[in-house]
Amino acid sequence: MATILTSKHAQPAIDGSGGACRAPPALLGMAIALTAAGSLDPAFVGDGVHSLVACQNGGAPHAVLGQSDGKVVIAGVCYDGDFGTFTVARVLPDGELDGDFGSDGIASIELADAFVTEPLALIQQDDGKLVMVGSTYRDDSVYDFVLARWDTAGNLDGSFGTDGMVTLDLGGWDRAFDLIQEPGGKLTVVGLAYSPESNQD
Repeated sequence: MATILTSKHAQPAIDGSGGACRAPPALLGMAIALTAAGSLDPAFVGDGVHSLVACQNGGAPHAVLGQSDGKVVIAGVCYDGDFGTFTVARVLPDGELDGDFGSDGIASIELADAFVTEPLALIQQDDGKLVMVGSTYRDDSVYDFVLARWDTAGNLDGSFGTDGMVTLDLGGWDRAFDLIQEPGGKLTVVGLAYSPESNQD
């Protein structure tokens, strides 16, 4: 099986007006497949390098997951809409987008009242569902934990939280960095909760 790397060459930058973040058009990032010997894998889109087109206004990848069936899931942020979108794309072993996942291989979430920042971790549960953890940012300078769970077809899982999502406000700048699934299916999230008023974590 090839090793998949992701490139954050499409990281956002502040535009000249000091406004919204933007990145090179259409890119979520690059997926690079290497053989066990470390060379580019020609079985992956012909030359081992795939520019993943998943966004209208550019984006950046933050987490990657290899499934046991050889498919690869890449989670990132697209700078589309008013607040940006959490975006998950699934590609087949040959590097093409998986049409059986989401909409033509892509599933996205746009929050109604918060800017998305980054999904920093992605796991696959024993039942095949995907769980992402990351952070959001609101106008009042508050970060919150956010988790989302998709079923194997790329639909938000309505049995998880509210319509497939969980947002946790711990009272300050709350940044989630990673998660694991424990025996029995429970999820443990690690991160930072910082209170500017008390200057304590």
